[in-house]
Amino acid sequence: MLGEAAKTSDDEEIIAVGWDQLFNDIIDEKNRLEGKSQLLGNVWVPLDKIALDSAITNAQRLLDTAVEGTDPGEYASNSIATLQAAVDEANTVRSSATTQEQLNLATDKLSTATVVFRNSIIGG
Repeated sequence: MLGEAAKTSDDEEIIAVGWDQLFNDIIDEKNRLEGKSQLLGNVWVPLDKIALDSAITNAQRLLDTAVEGTDPGEYASNSIATLQAAVDEANTVRSSATTQEQLNLATDKLSTATVVFRNSIIGG
């Protein structure tokens, strides 16, 4: 059985350990192919998407309440479309990234776009 070494002989224990390793290798390969991990040295490490998820959520919340216009409290023309394009790009990277660097860059780009968007609000 997976996860349990057989106790009847040394050969069976080796086979059980071999199956566990094979199972782990299959899971690692599945995660790699799905873009959920990357190879660091000899170890597959899960990709950390938490920061990018947070940046996407924060930007989307801004978009959900933003209004473009010329009145105080409204956002400058085209600012909503620009931030939406940045969110769309971040979502694309999130689903296709194969390295942590790609995720980090997307997070930085979206964070910068969010700051630019916030600064486009018309004062009163």
